[in-house]
Amino acid sequence: MDAKKCVGCRYCVVACPYQQRTYYTNDNTEYFPGQGLTEYELIGRQLYPLQKNTVVKCNFCAERIDRGISSGLKPGIDREATPACVITCPTKARCFGDLDDPESEVSILIKEKRGFRLHPEYATEPSVYYLG
Repeated sequence: MDAKKCVGCRYCVVACPYQQRTYYTNDNTEYFPGQGLTEYELIGRQLYPLQKNTVVKCNFCAERIDRGISSGLKPGIDREATPACVITCPTKARCFGDLDDPESEVSILIKEKRGFRLHPEYATEPSVYYLG
């Protein structure tokens, strides 16, 4: 997604086979209405200054991964190079790592738990797997 090129037509929202795109309209939405923005919402606004009336989707915290890799860290192993949702998930329901490394935790989980991708018939080859 490139917010600089997005004109807000929302065709990609309708066309996305994974239903993972959102039309962003309001930057004043509070998680707890009437209580002001939480500390995390304020940090999120600083990290991702979203442009109103554009489409957004998760980028797996690309800035964390890029910064970590440039510091010699490994995504999925080192906290500073891993998406925030993976780090903060209290049940460890999310996993992130190098799919090209057959010895990585994520590759082993996909193999052992019969991981699958959504909509293989579309031939988009997403990097997101669900465990069976």
